[in-house]
Amino acid sequence: MEIEGGEPVAVDAVIWCAGVSPAPFPAGARLALDGAGRIEVDAHLRVPGHEGLWCAGDQARLDIASGEPLRAACAIAMPMGTHLGDNIASAVRGAPTAPFSMHTAMLCVSLGRRDGIAQHLGEHDVATERFWTGRRAAWIKERIVRATSWLPRAEGRMRVPLYRWPSAPLSAAPLLLTAELDP
Repeated sequence: MEIEGGEPVAVDAVIWCAGVSPAPFPAGARLALDGAGRIEVDAHLRVPGHEGLWCAGDQARLDIASGEPLRAACAIAMPMGTHLGDNIASAVRGAPTAPFSMHTAMLCVSLGRRDGIAQHLGEHDVATERFWTGRRAAWIKERIVRATSWLPRAEGRMRVPLYRWPSAPLSAAPLLLTAELDP
């Protein structure tokens, strides 16, 4: 690995965790990138053609059954990162790795503590007509954020896996808002 000044640094592993946009890669990296600059990965989150290289989260492009990539969101990136850690641990032990799959129950956007939208998702991550707005939606989003911070800490203390997500084929879908949300 090379730091900004160009000096090489010897490392055994690099874990990059940042933002919703993929980090730019040097032209000589020779990684297969999509049009958004994400690294193409297989179902196990490995980078094809690069033994020992893995990628997850917003940096990774994982195509699903529809041929569309998973959307960039913390709801996808966090489970994907957890799954990647499990797969790397399995690979180090010589055990088989597992393909990543999940289903998200809703899309949430917080617009402060008193406003937001939470939209229920049906099968294959497709938005339904069921949604919540206002204070209720902000409350739902707040509970999700709190759970994502206390669950990993509780796992560490209890040494019991608590952070889980529903597995199912996931299909990319746009957020469908109903007319009630229009001004």
